[in-house]
Amino acid sequence: MGTFALQIAAWVAKTKEDTDQVVRRVLQEVGDELILRSPVGDKEKWAENIERKERGLPALPPGYVGGRFKGNWQLGVDEPVTDTLPDIDPSGAASKARMMAAIPPQAAGRHYFITNNLPYAQRLEDGWSKQAPSGMVALTVVRYQAIVDGIVASLK
Repeated sequence: MGTFALQIAAWVAKTKEDTDQVVRRVLQEVGDELILRSPVGDKEKWAENIERKERGLPALPPGYVGGRFKGNWQLGVDEPVTDTLPDIDPSGAASKARMMAAIPPQAAGRHYFITNNLPYAQRLEDGWSKQAPSGMVALTVVRYQAIVDGIVASLK
């Protein structure tokens, strides 16, 4: 193989490596942003619980622990994940790690789906929670191109 062919092969390999890195980093940053923006319920702040507490009634729902929504962000590769998880992850750290682990080493050229399949996910996105009045997905979509541009610029 001639020198020019070797140079082209090296360029192709480097480009493929950079592309895989961009895809991995974009998925990581988008996933991190979705998780960071996701509210963690605090039953002590819920209006109905405050009213119930003032009347001497127990808070609702019993046994509630915040963080299930953050714990249900999942990354599907080539097809969306359709199940839910029992995970409670108020910090989002476990969800971030699980999503990163799902990204294949050769990440470019695949289809990715970041989903949260809890039954109340759409309500949270639509402003049901005062902690996330503008949703998580819509705000992340607005930032998507800036995320991609920043990552690409960092590789130059």
